[in-house]
This record gives sequence, C-alpha cells and structure tokens, in this order.
Amino acid sequence: MEDRFPPLAEGSMESLGSYLKTERESRNLTLKQVSESTRIKERLLKAIEEDQYELLSSPVYVKGFLEAYARYLRLDSNDIVLQYQKSHGNSIPSKKEESKTRLITSLSLRRRMTLPKKRAKLWLFIGSISVMILFGGISLYYMFIKPM
Repeated sequence: MEDRFPPLAEGSMESLGSYLKTERESRNLTLKQVSESTRIKERLLKAIEEDQYELLSSPVYVKGFLEAYARYLRLDSNDIVLQYQKSHGNSIPSKKEESKTRLITSLSLRRRMTLPKKRAKLWLFIGSISVMILFGGISLYYMFIKPM
C-alpha cells in the first residue's frame, strides 16, 4: 500500500470522507469510475465522502465499503477503518462478532427455509389420510349399503 492515512490532529477540519474524496480527485477519478470498479453505488460513495454514514444501512457495510474504497485508491484499508472507528466509536463488530452474527443469521435462515418443507410434509400427510378415509368410506358403502 503506497499511502498511509495521515493521523488527523485533534480539532482538524479534514474528515475521513473529505480525505477519501481528496485522494480520489488527486487520481483524477470520478465517483462513477470508482462505483463501476468497486460495485458500490455512487450515492453510497457520495455519502461516505460527505461523512453521512447513517445513510449506509449498518456499520458492517460501512466497514466493507471503506475497505473496498481504500483498496481501490491503493490506501491502507486497515488505517481507514481504524480512523473511522476512532471518529465514530467502535461500532464496527470484530471478526469474531461478525462470524457469530453470520452464524446466528444463517441458522435463522435455515429454520425459515425448513418450515415450508415441514408444512408440505404435514399437508401431504393430511391429504393422504383424507384420501384413505374417502376410499375406505366408498368401499364400505359398496360392501354393506349398496346391494349387489
């Protein structure tokens, strides 16, 4: 990585977003070019450059977007994320917390995905019993009620 994010002095006016914008502009890159290469929507890149992180859905996404943006600009993505954490508190979960969240999410998704299978099996069982009762009733009718 060629550049390091310069430590911002206390009370400094330059924010992380403006630093990233300055770096992008110094490389004569447009938001559209960055967006196409990183596959991050232009409006999200603009929100990052304007330090409007609340427009991004979650701190995990902010971290991912900052890492991708920094890598594209050939900056040290770890420094960029650390700078974000310093200025916004440690709201980005650690790798361990992320993996725990992913595990919980994947388990809840699996549960939701298996519910339709269980319901289908239940309906199949109810349908089979209904058909058996219907055929049983018809055969009883022909055996005992209707004379041959």
